[in-house]
Amino acid sequence: MFLNTPLNNRYVKIITAIQPFASAPIFFAVMLGNPPLWLAVLIAVLPFLVFFVLTDRLSKRTPFDIPIAIFFIGTIVGYLVSSDKSISANALYTTLACILLYYGLVNNYLSGRVYWLVMTGLGGVVVLGLTIWYFTMDDGRVLFFNRWLFDLTSGLPAIGGPVQTINWNPVGVFLGVVTILPVAVALFAHGLLRRIMLAVGIILLLLVALTASGSGFLTVICGVIVILALRWRMTLGLTIPSLGALIAFVALNYSRFAWPEYVFSVPSFLDRVDIWGKTLLMLKESPFTGLGLGQWLRVFPEQYGIRYENYANAHNSYLQLYADTGILGVIALVVAGIILVKMYLRVRKADRKMPWYGIFIGTVGGVVAGAVGSIFEVMTTGGFETSRYYYIVIPFLWVWAALLVVSFARLTASLPCTNGKQDLPRTATLK
Repeated sequence: MFLNTPLNNRYVKIITAIQPFASAPIFFAVMLGNPPLWLAVLIAVLPFLVFFVLTDRLSKRTPFDIPIAIFFIGTIVGYLVSSDKSISANALYTTLACILLYYGLVNNYLSGRVYWLVMTGLGGVVVLGLTIWYFTMDDGRVLFFNRWLFDLTSGLPAIGGPVQTINWNPVGVFLGVVTILPVAVALFAHGLLRRIMLAVGIILLLLVALTASGSGFLTVICGVIVILALRWRMTLGLTIPSLGALIAFVALNYSRFAWPEYVFSVPSFLDRVDIWGKTLLMLKESPFTGLGLGQWLRVFPEQYGIRYENYANAHNSYLQLYADTGILGVIALVVAGIILVKMYLRVRKADRKMPWYGIFIGTVGGVVAGAVGSIFEVMTTGGFETSRYYYIVIPFLWVWAALLVVSFARLTASLPCTNGKQDLPRTATLK
């Protein structure tokens, strides 16, 4: 009797609200060994199976379905060609968890304000926790302008744990991307919401500055330039020259002050260039399949007889994607980029007074900012080490993509459905 149950049915609402949280046990199973992996996968998949029974579909269709399918096939190929299936399995299962998280969030695109306020609050807790974590670590980049914050947190117990690869640059890029969202909402909102989002944006901007991350600075600057241009195109005549002037100032004073050498380290950049070149040489030997899922850290030292102690990845998200998933992962990224452009062109005609318009512009600006930061950092996957090395997919990009799709769907809700089943607008309708 439940087949083809309307999407506003109480049971459907309950099961869709649960879906985004159901994938968490997979991460616990991979990283902590508990619950058993088979049980974690069952818990993650079960809400979608119930959703299928109630609605006769596994999930709503989204604009990114095709690139996600291509990417997952590339992930499977990376697993098959890997010489260390235990490491690759971690990435494979966490990829599945991220995909389920994405569709779980998208399935809630019609949920009310309370639901999304709760999800925003949870996101804020994650951002706050990561920031506190960074400023309690002993290897943070301490300079004259952020020393006070490290001193302030010195009384807190240092948060250790299995993460070996997080330092100021990934944290700076992460905070830089997140900062773009409230700033964009403030640009398009009015009244109390504008003031709240502006305050949040300023706080996040200060946190990016306090990380002393050159990659974080570049990320947030590029993101701000983009959202300002999407709000007022004429601002490009001011922001681009200002960026050039800032670069010139740093270059002219590079040796005059101590901080530019730390924040914008030339030796660190040259190390990255060296790693990129060596990684490209390795990829020439397997241009279609890549190096194998999560195998860069094993193959790189063996190939060159060296190990960069502070580099557990290629320090470039695009090269890391290619190494993990081969040409299919690159194709998926290109297709997703084209779809994103089409989504923006369609949303331009939406009502700018809608709160979701600022959210959409913020997510687009965050994507551009993250794309810039990803040139220098790997933000999609992470290495974890306890008794052995773990390689997992980080959920952040998938949450961001889901927010992009949800805001897109809310802004284009007046468009006709493609099949009468309240699906999200499909790629084919992005004209």
